[in-house]
Amino acid sequence: MKKLYLLITLIALLFFVSCSPQQSEIPYYQSFSTPQSKVDDTIKITVEGIGYDYNSAETDARLKALQQSVGFKLYGEKKVSNFTLVDKSIFTKTLGYIKSENILSKGPYQSDYYKVEIEFTVSKNIPDDDFFYIIRKMNKPKVGVWLPSKAYKGSLSFEDRSAEIALLSKLKEYGFDVYDTERLNEIIKTKQKDIPQLAKSLKKYGVDVLLTGELYGESTGEVYGLLGARAKVNFKVYWTQTGKIISSYSDERGASDISSMIAVKKAVEDASLVSGDEISKLIIKDWMNQLANGLPMELFINKMNYDQYADFISYLKKSAGIIDIGSKSFEDGYVDVVTNTFLQPEDFYIRILKPYFKNKINIINQSFTQMTVEIKQ
Repeated sequence: MKKLYLLITLIALLFFVSCSPQQSEIPYYQSFSTPQSKVDDTIKITVEGIGYDYNSAETDARLKALQQSVGFKLYGEKKVSNFTLVDKSIFTKTLGYIKSENILSKGPYQSDYYKVEIEFTVSKNIPDDDFFYIIRKMNKPKVGVWLPSKAYKGSLSFEDRSAEIALLSKLKEYGFDVYDTERLNEIIKTKQKDIPQLAKSLKKYGVDVLLTGELYGESTGEVYGLLGARAKVNFKVYWTQTGKIISSYSDERGASDISSMIAVKKAVEDASLVSGDEISKLIIKDWMNQLANGLPMELFINKMNYDQYADFISYLKKSAGIIDIGSKSFEDGYVDVVTNTFLQPEDFYIRILKPYFKNKINIINQSFTQMTVEIKQ
């Protein structure tokens, strides 16, 4: 009797389970599929800025917009001479950047101050799709790739240009203008004591960024009937405007082929392609970080008299978007002035130069850190 009761209970439980709604199983390919909608990392924010003039009020507004949207990281830079601290600067760093701004209102505030209300479009980060947009705003920076014969180590030689060609192709892919080693050697002509000095010497030739480093390749013996090789690349990138290093990047790759020479070439080429991709992004991100603090813009003006020069310097000091004036000089009608500005190159031309010169200027040469103009006579 007990066995019969147990059997009936078991059948009832099985019937209950089979009639219960089953949890739908998500197919493997569905559970790892891409979401239907992509999160928009660009936001609009309206803030008020207060300062002693329009420029400082706008600066206050920009910083508030970035602070509220993406936040800041603080970092410092110290200069020491003879064991004595001579300068200490605090900078901000953010991966976000301001794509556009719309001034809603501006005017005096409480008699002694100035107030602006601005709507900013802020990107919370720099996705790959935005790199090409930023490159256009930077006016296609010129990158010099300098890999002289002494940069090649191991079984690599200067005659094998696969690493340099890989770097140049990747930089071009992102939209940079490039100078190769042969072109830079024609420009330089004299030996430089160190790389930062070399970088700064290229500034006057319109080169914005210098990429240099070392490449190492060697054979590693037989691998499954083929000859193996490995390569390591170490690159450093410098701003020519300041001679300061932007970043460094290293990569190591292996390859195999029926020829050890071809295997080494493949390995160093693969490492350089990866490096070129990452370095392109590092250049852009560093530029956007600097722009949050103000970026040096060197301006060369030809055919200007001294009275015009003095008036122009006064105009720059009052212009919105100019933080301060750095070095400046006037000699025989030729002006060289460095400004620290929040403005990107095309905005600098439209908002600063065109109104002052009333369109009576010709742009001779322009990069994202320099501009050469000539006054129409």
